[in-house]
Amino acid sequence: MKDIEVHKRYTENDRRNHIVHTDEDYEVYLFLRGDVTFSIDGRLYSLEPNDLLLISNCELHQVIVNSDRPYERIYLNFDKEYFSLFSGEDYALEAPFNNEIGIAKKNNKIGHQIVLKYGLDKMMEKMYELSQEGTPQSRVLRISLMLEILVALGQASQESSLLEEGPGGKSGANEKIDDIIQYISNHLDERITLDDLVKRFYISKYYLCHEFRRITGVSCQEYIRYKKIQKARMMLLAGQPLGDVWFQLGFENYSTFYRAFKQISEVSPSEFVKRKGKS
Repeated sequence: MKDIEVHKRYTENDRRNHIVHTDEDYEVYLFLRGDVTFSIDGRLYSLEPNDLLLISNCELHQVIVNSDRPYERIYLNFDKEYFSLFSGEDYALEAPFNNEIGIAKKNNKIGHQIVLKYGLDKMMEKMYELSQEGTPQSRVLRISLMLEILVALGQASQESSLLEEGPGGKSGANEKIDDIIQYISNHLDERITLDDLVKRFYISKYYLCHEFRRITGVSCQEYIRYKKIQKARMMLLAGQPLGDVWFQLGFENYSTFYRAFKQISEVSPSEFVKRKGKS
């Protein structure tokens, strides 16, 4: 099983927008201090110290640094296997992440008051301390603590939903763009064009292109490609034939699929399958 990666970062005078990207792993991100806005699949979150974000492996995300104030955070990345290792028939540890490609999550944030109530801030700090030890015992302790964190996240996210916290601190949000993002997520097996979206949602092409990039950090076409390739990777990992994958995801031909896959994944589809087979 892939080890848990834990990072604690501190930066100063780094006023820049970090690259928009997706990860193969799941991420738990604890904001400690700074002045940042976090974009996740078009949802914008202004953060306060000890706010926590849950990011699944199918969500495009980006940090936007708003000022030169010192920026500090702890984040951990972990493989999907941790869910299956600990989940049972009546308890799904992945629920707070809404990790299915076709489900557009409404809120990635757990507010600092709930984070402190469940001790998630201390657990994240402890996870970082254990990651620095590098002993066989520390790896076992990290796995044990990961289970504790996942259970606490389930409880905290449920309470957060009950309070209808919503994407509080959401700046520049746009319900129309959110609807479009949900539509794209639910129709990745179709060929989606700008003209289709303009007609379906009764908006101008200029408005769609301008607002979509403003909110997500990427163009609408780029977003569709990212989501389709992310789903393609998951389908390939599940053992689906390469010839079926590009066709089922609505690409015009294999060449178009191949170019998009290599541009985003930095390897060809066949090389991706080979590498994952060896890992």
